[in-house]
Amino acid sequence: MQQQRKLDEALSTFKGQIKVAETLDDKKNLAIGWNCLGDIYKEQGNYDEAVVAFQNSILNEKSLNNKQNLSISWNRLGTVFRDANNLEEAISAFNKAIEIAKEIDDKKNWAISLDCLGILLRDQGKLDAAATAFESEVSIAETTFNNRQIAIAWNNLAGILRQQKYFEKSIFSLLKASTYNEMLKDNQQHRIWNHLGSMLNSRNNLEAANSALQQFSFITESLQFSLHRAVAQHTLGRAYKMMNRFEEAEAILRESQEWLEESNDREMLLKVLKTLSETFEKKKDWQQAEQILRLSYNEAEKAKDKFLQEKIVRKLGEICLEQETEEKLAYAKNYFRHSINLSLEMNDSIRLAQAYKAWGDALRHIGKYEDSVSILVEGFEKLIDNIEDHGQKSGRYITSLNIVTKVLGRTLISLRRREEALKYCDLASLATDSHDTWANLRDEFLSIS
Repeated sequence: MQQQRKLDEALSTFKGQIKVAETLDDKKNLAIGWNCLGDIYKEQGNYDEAVVAFQNSILNEKSLNNKQNLSISWNRLGTVFRDANNLEEAISAFNKAIEIAKEIDDKKNWAISLDCLGILLRDQGKLDAAATAFESEVSIAETTFNNRQIAIAWNNLAGILRQQKYFEKSIFSLLKASTYNEMLKDNQQHRIWNHLGSMLNSRNNLEAANSALQQFSFITESLQFSLHRAVAQHTLGRAYKMMNRFEEAEAILRESQEWLEESNDREMLLKVLKTLSETFEKKKDWQQAEQILRLSYNEAEKAKDKFLQEKIVRKLGEICLEQETEEKLAYAKNYFRHSINLSLEMNDSIRLAQAYKAWGDALRHIGKYEDSVSILVEGFEKLIDNIEDHGQKSGRYITSLNIVTKVLGRTLISLRRREEALKYCDLASLATDSHDTWANLRDEFLSIS
């Protein structure tokens, strides 16, 4: 209701400004006013009025011969037609925006309008036309050095190529999209690598994947030594790791690591070290994984990033336990203790629970079930104390306790101590006043055969 009132007030203001501009024959402010009015109508879902507003803006921009703003107004009109499901009119408007931007060599708006057109054509199932639009967008965006637009273009093109079953080209496009996204520190990486993972690990795509990686490797090695090259090497190393090509992954990641260490780009260096440690972990080369994690910890410590420090020492504990020597078991204990202490310093109950869970899981993994129970009981009691000390019975604290109670219960049941597992459920329920959560977990424990 409040939002609607604000929109109505804005409408009234812009209509007033338009009347004043009309009286003064001020075409520049008329164009601005109509554009603002169109945006408000569009937000309200009043598409007919929005179309009229943007058409009036276009008339004024034409009279001013302001072709850059004219291209923008045509693009805005296209988005209104698109939202109103008037698709042919939308395509026409986007093409007009592209034509004008191309005429004046306005690469930014040219690429944006191509992106809008490509998405619309894709959604209509016109894949060949959409691919052509996105390919043009890539070409134009790469001349602007606008990493965000380049990343968007490659990502959109990859999706179309995947639908068309051009797997080699799609994988290559995703590798490019990932590189530019990483340079932006963009959070789209997870989704990109989900797609890449499914394609790289498919036996049906093995030939296409190898060919795409070879092509990407050739382009990467042709780049001058720079952040772009280091990031591209990380992308390539990550892909090699995913395909279990460990030697190639290590070689390319080491090269990226070396350049980043010299350039003092700590944030990117930490990402490369993470992938390198995961490569050794996947290879079960525990000593090398530990060495890289120690280096990562030193960098995180220099950055004074306690969240990352905690995550790294937790992983160090797991890696040391995998080695199963008395010396490494002692190291693991120290690492997990450090992880717990860092979690307590940050007053982060979720991380505290994850630290105890990781320790308990790691002990189970090497067959030390009784030790696992002892650690998990300690974690359970610590979390109960937190709740009682702070009077915190919020969802976050309940989630934390649930993380530890679940793995504790499963461990006890594997030792044929189901009644103890149920007892911890009851204690958790009593401490948190959250009956449903623990009743569900109790049922889960009872159903385990």
